[in-house]
Amino acid sequence: MAPVTVDSTSITTTQGQQPGIFVRSFDSQTAYAGTIIVESSSISTEGVNSSGIVVADAVRPGFGLRAARGGTDTLSIVSQSISVNGTGGMGILVDHRGPISIKSGSITTSSQNGGNAGIYVWAGDRVDIDSDRITTPNGPGIVIYGASGAVRINAASTTVGTGGDVGVFARTSTGDISIVAGTTSTARRDILNGQITADGVIGISTGGGAITIDAGTTTV
Repeated sequence: MAPVTVDSTSITTTQGQQPGIFVRSFDSQTAYAGTIIVESSSISTEGVNSSGIVVADAVRPGFGLRAARGGTDTLSIVSQSISVNGTGGMGILVDHRGPISIKSGSITTSSQNGGNAGIYVWAGDRVDIDSDRITTPNGPGIVIYGASGAVRINAASTTVGTGGDVGVFARTSTGDISIVAGTTSTARRDILNGQITADGVIGISTGGGAITIDAGTTTV
């Protein structure tokens, strides 16, 4: 399990299926990367499924509730600015079973057909997220599908447009959830998939984890 380090100043991509940074951290068999460190100053992508930063086994490893499948070593992402323009492109997309730390400056996503999220994570262990600003018109702001590890989210500003859904969402099995949201705004008024409305901040623990939410200023 070799460690992976990525240190990038400026990246621009202009075709579909081309993330700014793609760390193929595991395959469907038995090979996993070790400790992963990603540091990025500026990323701009354009095209279908062209996310800003992806740490997973594929450019677009699915969508929705499921268990994490990645490695178990530590993952750290530090990003200053990400701009994504294209259907299905996420700002930061992670599938990882080990501890995760994400520090994000500005993330902006846009497309005509949706499927864009600011930060989207499948996790098995502890998750720590510090987000300065997320703006996404056609997707959720932050989504964490966790497990037994604790989830801590500090989201200073999250804005979701009329084609999006929830502002900040975290779900675990037994892990505690702590969310501090400064300003959260969502604008969608209809029902998504028959069950999800455009709520501001949501925390769910199916196995009894403690949930603490400071929703700050929330407009829905």
